[in-house]
Amino acid sequence: MDRLRRLKVILHGHDLVDYTWWAAEVQRRIPESAPLHKQIQNDETCAAFDSSCPNGVCLIQGAKFFFAKLMNSGYQVSTMPNKFELPPFKYPKEVSFSASDSLKYLVVLLADMHYPFNVDLKEPYSRGQKKVNVSEYPMWESLCKEALGHTNPTFEEFVSKVYMPHYIHTNVDSWYGAWTNVEVLGSRYKVEQEAFNRNTWDNFEIWATETAHLNCSTLITRNDHRGDLNTVELSDPLLERLGMLIRFQIVLAGARIAIVLNYILSHREIKYCEKTGLLIVQNPKDKWTADDYKFAALMVFFACIGLACAYCIARGIRHAYRTTFKGRVETALHNWRERRKNKYKPHLDVHDN
Repeated sequence: MDRLRRLKVILHGHDLVDYTWWAAEVQRRIPESAPLHKQIQNDETCAAFDSSCPNGVCLIQGAKFFFAKLMNSGYQVSTMPNKFELPPFKYPKEVSFSASDSLKYLVVLLADMHYPFNVDLKEPYSRGQKKVNVSEYPMWESLCKEALGHTNPTFEEFVSKVYMPHYIHTNVDSWYGAWTNVEVLGSRYKVEQEAFNRNTWDNFEIWATETAHLNCSTLITRNDHRGDLNTVELSDPLLERLGMLIRFQIVLAGARIAIVLNYILSHREIKYCEKTGLLIVQNPKDKWTADDYKFAALMVFFACIGLACAYCIARGIRHAYRTTFKGRVETALHNWRERRKNKYKPHLDVHDN
């Protein structure tokens, strides 16, 4: 319950689902921020994942930035295993991100990390820019005409603007079942949770790598081409594969977002001062209350009494030493000296003539 309360505080009482429009609105107002949602790959063989960010604005770097920003906001409520320094990040506008902005951006970027076309290959090897032949499927041809105004979509256009809206609409009840229930993942959810607790933001690159692998090897296969490698032929197996990938990526992204947010909210209390509206950066429990001052004063009082008693006892011992023991010691030393003096005193024999 504490984590849910902390989430509500960051979002000023709202829920994350209230901000589904947020990312699109930000990108509309700041079109230069579009590269932040992608991690374009340069190796057409898909042998290695490229996580570099030469311009300072890319998917993985952005996710790490907002994660670190949240992990350094507010105050600590538990022992954090790691310290997170803000990575290099160059947002195209001078913006001071609030905790609420950082949280919304982080959620958006984590979701983007599971969308294959956001980790697509660069031109001319891009999977998303291949054309889709829908001529053998009148229904999809009609939907393309309705959504795009033409029947010659790119693969990304077909998936994001035609297939996904239709698929979600025809499976609307699934939003309240398998698509949003992490129990579908079974034991994998626990494995994902343990992996993030161990590796934290290093997992962002792992997740993006997995999505890039889907883009390279699963999204389109050789059987989806008929001679022309730049054209994807729509088929029942392709449509079935797209549906399976959409369902799995949605629930996997949701589970991982939940894991990341639970991690943040378990370690940080991010709330605002009611008077100033600023973030509270010190745990109120660390501040002294009136009772704390009273207790401290009482302890000082008893400490002073203890010191006074110790001083009196020391004075008494010193006085006793001077009046009794010291006198006896001095008397004993005096007697000893006298005996020594008499023992070695020369004896003079006086003879009368």
